[in-house]
Amino acid sequence: MIFKYRLPDTLIRKASTFREFAAGGAQATFKLKDGSIYKDGLIACGTWIIAMKGHADLPFAVEDIEDVWQTREDTWHSQPCDWFFWDKFNEPQAPPARATSANSGGRARPGNVPAPRPSFHRGACGPR
Repeated sequence: MIFKYRLPDTLIRKASTFREFAAGGAQATFKLKDGSIYKDGLIACGTWIIAMKGHADLPFAVEDIEDVWQTREDTWHSQPCDWFFWDKFNEPQAPPARATSANSGGRARPGNVPAPRPSFHRGACGPR
């Protein structure tokens, strides 16, 4: 995974304690130095800001973050849609499709299935 936005070092320890809704992923709220609040951010591994609902890119500079925390809604979010992920997944390339055989009923043979997209899983962040 190639990450674009690292939390300020002063907030990483705090973010590492957040309740995860997917192993490695925690929803959070951000306060900027100018007092503005941004909700529905996604932090990976307590270190990286990887998405924010409704924003195609991070809508503020990382240096402007004053604080980060979790609201009750962040820990029990109900709508996991509208996330725009900004980072690049290092996905393995799917093997080229093979021809189907006449005796397989026209179905693709096993092995033609592309590799699934990586997702958060238990242990995704390594030891804390």
